[in-house]
This record gives sequence, structure tokens and C-alpha cells, in this order.
Amino acid sequence: MPAVLPVGRLKVVGPILNLAFAHGSRLPDILSLVRKLPQFSQFALVILLAWVVSGWMLPSDEMQTSGHTYNGGHSDMGLPELAGLVAVPLFGELPALTQVAPPKVTTPVRSRLTLRLLGTFVAGDASAAIISMTAGGSQRSYMIGDTIQPGVKLKQVEAAAIVVERDGVLERVLLEQGEKLGLASAPVTAQAVVAPRLQRQMNRQYVQQQLQNFPDLMSQARALPYMNNGKLDGFTLSEIAPGSLYQQAGIQNGDVIRKVNGQPITDAGQAMKMYESLKSASVIDIELMRAGQIQHVHYNIR
Repeated sequence: MPAVLPVGRLKVVGPILNLAFAHGSRLPDILSLVRKLPQFSQFALVILLAWVVSGWMLPSDEMQTSGHTYNGGHSDMGLPELAGLVAVPLFGELPALTQVAPPKVTTPVRSRLTLRLLGTFVAGDASAAIISMTAGGSQRSYMIGDTIQPGVKLKQVEAAAIVVERDGVLERVLLEQGEKLGLASAPVTAQAVVAPRLQRQMNRQYVQQQLQNFPDLMSQARALPYMNNGKLDGFTLSEIAPGSLYQQAGIQNGDVIRKVNGQPITDAGQAMKMYESLKSASVIDIELMRAGQIQHVHYNIR
């Protein structure tokens, strides 16, 4: 395939060829040119050098074509968008926040149970209720969390009602009219026999230490309201822990604490006031009922 000179180079070499053809018709002139060959050789060398330099300076058609292709490819590559950079999790992805649903509030429905609520004692976790299963039947004390009957558990004690859970459903049992605890103290029955007064001494430091922690004191025994003729007549102590303050004071399981320093216990508020007064007392008098007998115990705190 014949070599093709680029257009840029033809513009420089063309005038030289025209000059040679113009002198071809005159032989003497050619001979004259031969005699001047050294001068023309220098001139041709300059032309040749100019032709080489023009090849360096002027881009060829292939270079223009490839350059156009590169520029086209470069124009397709743009800088990444700012939104894309912001969306990249440089420090890892944060865990999705889970919305905690508010607790579902269930309103207790009116209970259709046949049990009778005879009394309530509201004292926080130590609250209790006096319940009779049938009209005129025996009564029993229940604390929060106790099972009243199969499938029925005591969940809450109010001043004039209780809330029980039966088969996963909350039900409210209302207190019978006039049966609320703390209305009045019951008189001592005629069958009760008064026993001789007892004297005991206790260490002041030990008593004060035990009375400082009320929850721990309540955990040393179980106290349930004692009902007499439908009214509160003290508290029955049971499950007395060995070595507890109750045992050191001579209290036995089944004893009913009726009065403290001559004041009958008629409600939870009064019981708490008595508890506070015992912390600094030097003398404590307790009236209790044991096996149907009334006993008075006098404590000297030294």
C-alpha cells in the first residue's frame, strides 16, 4: 500500500517539487543546479528537518481520531453525586429503631364469681383481703398473688374492691356494703379468757436495728388481717422465721396482735404510725390473743 503523506507535510514539500519540475525543461539550468548542489543539499536538509519537525508538531489523523474517542469516553465519566457520597455509611449502619408499643391497659370487668368479699386491708405489697367462698361459710385471708380457688388469683386490693385474674381475664369483686375494714374495733368476745401479764426484756440496739428495715421485718413473718364479726380485730402472724424479732419477742405462729400500747389496730395507716413510734420507745405493751386467751406482754427496751 503506497505511503500517503499527511496534509500538513504536503504543504511544506509541495513548493520544493514544483521548483524541481520547473527546472527540468532546461538542461543547462539543471547543470547549473548540479554545480550548486552543495547549496541545494543544505537547503534540502533544512526542508527535511522542517518536515520531521512538522510531524512532531502537527497531530496526525489517527491521533485526532483516538483523541476524540478518549475525550468522548472522559466526558462520560463524571464526579460522583454528593447525595451518593452522603448515603454511604462510613461508620457502619445504625440499627433500626424499634418502637415500643405502650402497655395495653385492661379494664377489669364485673365478676360473676359467687365468693363474698368481707374486708380489705390496703398496705402496698402487704395488702390482703378477707373472702368467704359461700354465704355464711368460713372466711379466709388472702394476700396479693395468692390463689383463691383453681384458676382464680388475687392481683390487686383496693379500699372497697379486689381485682382477680380468672383464666387470663381481670375481674373486679366489690366489697359487700358495710364490710370495709377499719370501721370499728370488735369487742372482746365473752369466751375470751385474760391470761396473766408477762414481762420480757429486750436489747435496745437489737430492737432498733431490726426496726430500721421495714421490708425485711415484714419478710420475717406473714401478717394477715383477723376478722371478728366482719370487722378488723388485729393481725394474725404465721410463718415466723427462726431467729427473727418476732421469735425473740416470744410471738408464736397463730398469735393475733390486737393492740399495741393500748391502741387497737384498725387499719394499715394506724399500723404504720405504731411502727414508727416503736423505733424510739423504751416500753412496749402488746395485747394478743393466743388459743382463745387474751394475753398482755410488757417489754422493757434497755
